Amino acid sequence: MGNAGLARSQLERYPVRVVAGRAVIQVVTTNRVSYDGLFQVVDYWSESGKDGFRIWRFRLMALRLSTCRCLKRQRWGRLLERRR
Repeated sequence: MGNAGLARSQLERYPVRVVAGRAVIQVVTTNRVSYDGLFQVVDYWSESGKDGFRIWRFRLMALRLSTCRCLKRQRWGRLLERRR
C-alpha cells in the first residue's frame, strides 16, 4: 500500500496492518519481519525533504482488537493464540 492507499484508509476509516522489517546483524545477515498489529491512520501531511522532494508523513494509532468493526473476533482470536 502506498501513500495514496494510506490516505484513503484515513478517509474511509479502514484499519491498516503494520508489518515491520528489521535487519539483524550477526555472523550471517538476516532479515526478520514482525507483525505489529492493526493501526488507524489518524492524520497525514507532507513535508519538504533535504533534497527538496516531498515526503509524506502518517500518524498511526494502534487499535485494540475489540475496536475494529470489520474483523471477526473469532478468527483473530485464534491467530493471536498462535502468537503466544
